[in-house]
Amino acid sequence: MSGSKLTMTLALSMAPWAGSVHATPSQISLREAKQLAIAALPPESRKLPGLTVDGNGGPDAAHPPLRMLVVVWRGSPGGSAIVANVDVDRRSGRVFNSVNCQEYATPQLHALQRRLRTVHKIRLDPHDPGPDCEH
Repeated sequence: MSGSKLTMTLALSMAPWAGSVHATPSQISLREAKQLAIAALPPESRKLPGLTVDGNGGPDAAHPPLRMLVVVWRGSPGGSAIVANVDVDRRSGRVFNSVNCQEYATPQLHALQRRLRTVHKIRLDPHDPGPDCEH
């Protein structure tokens, strides 16, 4: 291959659009993880006053792909303001209870997961059991 053809080939392979044919899946963002955490809740919990998601979605030390989040509400005086502790798998969008590792399943959650998986080109691994809760 001549020098000019090699240069042209390298230039084209490094173009911003060159990799779009074989796009790799992206991961769930912190904003999206918070949306998934809310969607995982039962409808009555989503109506609590002052409902919000706390946490920076940092990785769970035992399971680095998981974003750790806490769903809270304004609460009542002297009562608990924690609604749920959740882990969101940034690779799949799956949402788990941080305490007992049960996977959440609500119609709103499933709809949002389908949309985000399409956007991020995420394919679920049918052999992935989720987090190992033996820690």
